[in-house]
This record gives sequence, structure tokens and C-alpha cells, in this order.
Amino acid sequence: MKGNTKTTVIVLLVALVLVSLIYFINQLSEGRYNWYESYDTKSDQPYGMEFMQKLLPSYFPGATIEINKKKNLSQLINNSSSTLYFFIGHNIYLNEADEKTFLEFIQNGGTAFISTNTFPSNIISDVYSSPCVEEVLYLHSNVEKAGLNFYHPDLHNKGNYLYRFRENNTDRDYFWKSLDASAICELETSVIPLGYIVADDEYVNFFKIAVGEGFIYFHSNPVVFTNYFLTKKFNIPYTEGVLSHFEAKSIIWDEKSKVPLFSDDSKSKSPLYFILQQPSLKYAWWLFLFSVVLYLIFAAKRKQREIPVLEKKNNTSLEYVRMVAALHFQNGNHLDIARKKMKYFLYFIRQRYGIQLSVENDKSMQALAQKSNVSKELIEAIARQFHLIDRYSYTNVESDKLSQLYFAIDQFYKSCK
Repeated sequence: MKGNTKTTVIVLLVALVLVSLIYFINQLSEGRYNWYESYDTKSDQPYGMEFMQKLLPSYFPGATIEINKKKNLSQLINNSSSTLYFFIGHNIYLNEADEKTFLEFIQNGGTAFISTNTFPSNIISDVYSSPCVEEVLYLHSNVEKAGLNFYHPDLHNKGNYLYRFRENNTDRDYFWKSLDASAICELETSVIPLGYIVADDEYVNFFKIAVGEGFIYFHSNPVVFTNYFLTKKFNIPYTEGVLSHFEAKSIIWDEKSKVPLFSDDSKSKSPLYFILQQPSLKYAWWLFLFSVVLYLIFAAKRKQREIPVLEKKNNTSLEYVRMVAALHFQNGNHLDIARKKMKYFLYFIRQRYGIQLSVENDKSMQALAQKSNVSKELIEAIARQFHLIDRYSYTNVESDKLSQLYFAIDQFYKSCK
């Protein structure tokens, strides 16, 4: 009887702890946001684009706005000078057919606005040959806050529009991108600067390039157009200033051309995320977990020892390695795995190419790209993914972000010479 009483007390205590934990997690999750930069037009999270989607009609009264997720550009663009091509995201990729349609549209007098974190080298290399420098690039300043402004006197603000990158309710350092100053010179065929960013220095972050009879406008800081900053009254005039450069009766917002590897907000679209957003499903999920724990407590003990089956001894070294790797991954310490992965990657770079790679040094990335014959965009992608992960040093990291870093590094190993 004493043994049964002790077991009952333990079960009740475990149940009480689980119920308290479930309540705590439930209360905590109510105010939790997903701080991933998704640039998703349907996302109401801090770095989604729902607010921009809702505000755009007020900036262009009477204009038709189509958010394209599946169609080819040839089905949408009619080469009209009153049409605006609109893209905001981490990176842009146009397939061969869409790129041809896009270039014809611009050359015939169309206008495009492209705001990306990664320099859109494929597009610029097709439409622009710099008379000032051999290669046009984006630079970055890793600081917490930045001030943005315009060169035009009618748009220039006496005090810069201040932006602070925020994550998990804390201001954090961010890679604020800008155009390499060497791309701008006094020649008429140079890029035309429209706005600048003040981080550790002053750099151009908003500029346009003439292509035939049309223009392509580039902005290197897409994060400033997200929900988080558009909810702040003192930042809205900057967005209005950028959009004031355009007149359009038709707007094509291109979601289809986002680079798949880094643009999907997988967390906000996962099945578990959906379940936890529905009250009835959420409580059913917690009840299921509670039932599993009770089952393990009462039914996990064997009533009779099984007679072991002796198997032939096999060489299970490979299976053992896989098992240890799986256990290490399932242990959930993704941040530690990511840091070790990056440590071995940096060691590989030093041994093979003699380069002390720094994720904050643009010149070392350029040197590595030349020696390894791997695109600079891929190297920047690895640096960006590790930087996103490394900011989670105070907590754990989702497995999908670890997977993105792994596949980016694996692609480098497969492509390098």
C-alpha cells in the first residue's frame, strides 16, 4: 500500500507541474511574435508586408494592384509606361522567360522598384555596365540603428528618419546594406543616387538606373517597408517619400520571384503554428501531450521481462555514427551545432585558400569568391544565415534555420574548386 500511495503522490505532483507548465507556456505565447524577415504580403508579424499591402492603394488611388504568386510576367506585364513592377524581399530570381519580359518592359518605358537585402547582380549585369568601376556591389554596416534620408530638397528631412532593428523586444545590430560608393561618378551614364543611409558613415541606399526609355529603382534596405516600421508614425513619411517617385495605374507586386531558400516564413506556416493559433485545437494538443505523459508513467513498465533474441554480430559503425548524430540533433542544441558547423567551415577556408574569412568583412568575402569560384551571393547567404542564428545565443534556434545554414555550406563545398 505504501508503494501505491507513493506512486499516486508522484503522479499527482507530475500532473500538477505539467498543468502549471502548460498554463505558463500558453500565457507566454499570447504575446510572442515571429521576428523572422519573411516579407510575406499576408503576414501580420513584425517583418511581414501586410501593412504595406493595405497602405499601397492609398498611395496610388485608382490603381489596380495584383499580387503575383504563380503567373509568368508575360501574362501580367503589357509594356505600358503606366505599369509599376514592385518587388520587396531578401533576394530576387527571375527565370529566363521572366527576365526577358522584364527587360523588354523596362526598355519600352516601364518602371520597376526592387528592394532586396542581397545585391541583384543578375539583373544589373544585364542592364548596366558601370563606367566608374568594374563591379557594382552592396556593402553592409553592422550597427543597431541607422538614419535614412533623401537627396532631393523637397523630400529631404532636416533630421534623418531613424530606424532601429528590433528582435524579441530588444534592439539588436543589423546588416544595413548600401551601394558601393565607387559605383557613383560624375559621368552621365552612372547610377543616379536618390537617397542615403547614415550608419557608421553616409552611403547611398536608394538609386535608379536608366534602361532604354525606362528606369529601375533599387533600394538596399527592404526591412524599412515592413509592418514593424510602418506602425510608427515617424517612419511613414520616409515610405511615402520613396513611393512618391512613382506614378502608376497598374502595379504588379511580384511574390513569385522570391528566392525559395531564404524567403519562406516556414515557422508561421507550419502545421503546429496553425494548431496553436486555433483555441480548440491548441487545448486538444496540450491534452494529447498530457495523455501521452500519463501513458508513459502508467504503462511504460513491462509486466514481464522479454526473452532477448540473440542476433548475429554485424559491423554497425555507420549505424552508430548516424544514431549519435541523430541523438545530437534531437537533443535540440541547434545553436551549438550551427557554431561548430561554421567553425569547421572557417577552418576549411583557412586551410584551403589561406583566407581569414570574416562575415563582417566584405573584402574577405570577395577574395574567397574569386579563389573558390563560388558566387559572392552564396557566401553572403552563409554569413547572413549564421548571423541570424548567432543572434539567438540566449535561446535555442529552430531546426529549419539550422537546415538552411547546412544546405548553404554544403552547396559551397560542392561548388568550390
